[in-house]
Amino acid sequence: MTKKERDIAIFNYETILFNYYEYVAICLYKNLINESESNLYFRDLLKSVKEYFESSLLFEKELAKKEEYPGIQWLLKKWNIH
Repeated sequence: MTKKERDIAIFNYETILFNYYEYVAICLYKNLINESESNLYFRDLLKSVKEYFESSLLFEKELAKKEEYPGIQWLLKKWNIH
């Protein structure tokens, strides 16, 4: 796999991952899913998502902006993920 192909794969993975957690955040915000159950399942996973979010190639290469993912930022604050 070339570097360009690898980067594209990473961009696609990060985009899907971040959009999924945006969806989770929206569902929590609108009370469409149970927060306590979601917290049990997603809290530990969100810790690794935060690492991806903070060092994302999408943001580094300016293909996206963190401001485009307010749900993730809200969820990280709400659940106090450090």
